[in-house]
Amino acid sequence: MKALLLDEIEKMRIADIPIQEPGAEEVLIRVEAAGLCGSDFHIYHGTYPAQYPLVQGHEFSGVIEKTGKDVTEWKVGQRVTADPNIYCGHCYYCLKDQENMCENAQASGVTRNGAFAEYVTVPQTQLYQLPDSISFEEGALIEPLACVLYGVKRLKLPYGSRVIIFGAGPMGLLLLKALATGGASRIAVIDIDKKCLERAANCGATDVFASGQEAKAAFPRGFDAVVDATGNPRVIEEMFLTAGKRAKILQFGCADTNAKITVSPYEFYDNDWEYIGTRTAVYTFGQSIDMIAGGRISVKDVISECVSLETLETYLKNGKPAGTLKIIVHPAGNKKDTIMR
Repeated sequence: MKALLLDEIEKMRIADIPIQEPGAEEVLIRVEAAGLCGSDFHIYHGTYPAQYPLVQGHEFSGVIEKTGKDVTEWKVGQRVTADPNIYCGHCYYCLKDQENMCENAQASGVTRNGAFAEYVTVPQTQLYQLPDSISFEEGALIEPLACVLYGVKRLKLPYGSRVIIFGAGPMGLLLLKALATGGASRIAVIDIDKKCLERAANCGATDVFASGQEAKAAFPRGFDAVVDATGNPRVIEEMFLTAGKRAKILQFGCADTNAKITVSPYEFYDNDWEYIGTRTAVYTFGQSIDMIAGGRISVKDVISECVSLETLETYLKNGKPAGTLKIIVHPAGNKKDTIMR
């Protein structure tokens, strides 16, 4: 099968590799659509833990092509998506209901081959049925939305909270959409790109700003919740400027493993701040599917382009075009590169 193979850090090629036969409790999925995530760039550059050689791609949807001998609840031809995060269920953290800290965790597209290929093999435990009302392209955004929903769940925001999001990329917009369903009174967005701010306003942002200083001037008492969706250390340091008293600060954006920021311990003490991490999605796939299928959150307008594996290779090596949102790849090559409108 054709796959985008990362042999080692920053050494990538289109390759013909064997299709991995599904094990007894696994299924083989024909990949119809897969999303390019910011963490895929980190993996490409070696700034996120991964195992090489590797076929990346952890956001995907497709059709079951083959099932293992012990698979009984899933059938060939079913439309599916899959949670890429595979937890053991029996380690210290899994038994404490902290599965995303699993000591034996695996992940499609990170520690095992993922969906930047014509086919991907996954355990049946990871499968979710894709409703007919959700396209394969939208299905590839179920995983990122599931991560967003887990982050919002971690915030536990009171009704009527004021929230500000740093970054109006695809994840920032999904965070905006999710928070808008949760009763926030104001949702402000910060980005240096005017086009991104226009998109944020169209997606429901009540206020848009080009910097933390602008936001602070408009809201001198700050916000009840501050969310970073960039992973950029310089941006992360700026977001504390907008945090109000007793604010919850959510670190959603994935930074490089060696990134550092400077913070004031006294400000944390004096303002009674709460700094919250959020890692992957912990059993929020069902909610993500329901939110899309029920029309509560639209993900179509977060997709910029649908591309081939060859184009995706170029983007990973050189960076995606400025101003683009979510990039979707069609590994089978049965669809041409398309700019979404």
